[in-house]
Amino acid sequence: FYIVPDFKHLGDAKLWRDAANQIFYSLGPAWGGLITLSSYSRFHHNALRDTLIVGIGNCLTSLFAGFVIFSYLGHMATQLHEKIENVVTSGPGLAFIVYPEAVTQLPAPQFWSFLFFFMLILLGLDSQFTMVETVLT
Repeated sequence: FYIVPDFKHLGDAKLWRDAANQIFYSLGPAWGGLITLSSYSRFHHNALRDTLIVGIGNCLTSLFAGFVIFSYLGHMATQLHEKIENVVTSGPGLAFIVYPEAVTQLPAPQFWSFLFFFMLILLGLDSQFTMVETVLT
């Protein structure tokens, strides 16, 4: 379901729009944050290397996160005797339904839940620091 592509959807404009949204939210190009942060680099800094590291790291992280999400979606579908498509819809539901459900089944779920939501708060704050710095510099 995750790795095997369904080629009949490649002509769907919504699919391409969702893919573009994912990349723009994930990497944040053209929002000024990357330009602002890169302005602190030395003049002869190897920007190509950094670009490749960030781009490849982003793709690998997204691929790994997809394995985690779809593994647990398969587990939830098996428990509920439903198809994966019926377990959860796309969008924020993945972060606020699937992950919390997954951490409740770990040992010490309160600890893991705290870590997960604390991580979400820190990610939001970190993004805001970059945006504020973009405006201020």
